[in-house]
Amino acid sequence: MGSHPLRLAAALCVALGLAACEDKTAASAAPPPGGPGGGMAGAPPEAAYMIVRAEQVPRSVDLPGRVAPSAVADVRPQAEGVIRRMLFKEGSQVKAGDPLFQLEAPRPQIAAETAQTALVKAQASLAAAQAAYDRSASLYSRGFLSKANMDTATTALRAAQADVESAQAGVRSARVTVDYGTIRAPISGRIGKAAVNVGDLVTANQATALATIRQLDPVYVDLADTSANILRLREEIQAGQIGGASAEPKVRFTLETGTPYAPEGRISLTDMVVSESTSALTLRATVSNPDGLLLPGMYLRASVELGSSSAVLAPQRTVLRNSTGEPIAYVIDAQNKIESRKLTLNGARGNAWVVMDGLKEGDRLVLDGFQKISPGSTVRGLEGSVDENGVVAQELRR
Repeated sequence: MGSHPLRLAAALCVALGLAACEDKTAASAAPPPGGPGGGMAGAPPEAAYMIVRAEQVPRSVDLPGRVAPSAVADVRPQAEGVIRRMLFKEGSQVKAGDPLFQLEAPRPQIAAETAQTALVKAQASLAAAQAAYDRSASLYSRGFLSKANMDTATTALRAAQADVESAQAGVRSARVTVDYGTIRAPISGRIGKAAVNVGDLVTANQATALATIRQLDPVYVDLADTSANILRLREEIQAGQIGGASAEPKVRFTLETGTPYAPEGRISLTDMVVSESTSALTLRATVSNPDGLLLPGMYLRASVELGSSSAVLAPQRTVLRNSTGEPIAYVIDAQNKIESRKLTLNGARGNAWVVMDGLKEGDRLVLDGFQKISPGSTVRGLEGSVDENGVVAQELRR
């Protein structure tokens, strides 16, 4: 039992001896204060920066859109008959007035012949009434005919003239009905698939259209934007934050493949109703389509030019995202400390983001060295620049 305290004391002496050795080794390895590598702390990390400059930047808004024909017309018959010929090629371009369908319609032709016969009869009656009136007028002028008989002859002549005019109107009406036997294109455009075949019976004003013509040059592109965004843009224009705004803004389009569409469009209509379900407002742009590349229902991306405003162009490499996905950038303040700024972006221009809020003229925007800095840390600034390829060139600022 007496040997246990002796063994414990020996173990403590060994442990104390080892600790003393470690302290001496660490002391000998540490550099003396003020010697090479010594000092209270290391030099601050380097960070390249650029001086922010504000400039007039074109303002635009990107919106989704769908192509719609500028005019649509359903081809319907205006007379009853059997289709005997189709005079067009499905999917071809037609002009207003071109014959499309030929009907076999005997009833209108018979009605036209009947009307012509009635006109001939009325013209004969008019000739007889005219002769009677001439005789009566001659006798009345010499005092051999009473005024009552003269009035009767005059009334008969006028009635015969009215009968002729009525018969002429009947002939014109019958001819129009006969003309309805040839169904013509109401507008110019591209005609679609025929909904009937040769031999089908059609009737006047039937519900089913024989074919549909769509005018595809120019075309409409219906765009959708939120009412809140429209109100915000209007407030900015009224406040003078956006200059050079046009009553009919220009619109540039991008196809579904990402290829720019060469012709520019213009906003031609703004709907006066906001959707109650989506709070969206419809804008309509008109754009030429000479090659027929744009088809109804096709999806496009539209960039609507609103004018210009003072903004900052920040190289894309300088804009980061925080934990919530918001765009941020680092700037160096007057004490050479890193400050984080939340940004409001409005699209891109070249290799730079258009910053509407968050940066101001004269700010020192950090370009590089993000892995060595954090908000609040002190840095040594190196003024630099970014070329069009995003490469940073820097030099020590003295």
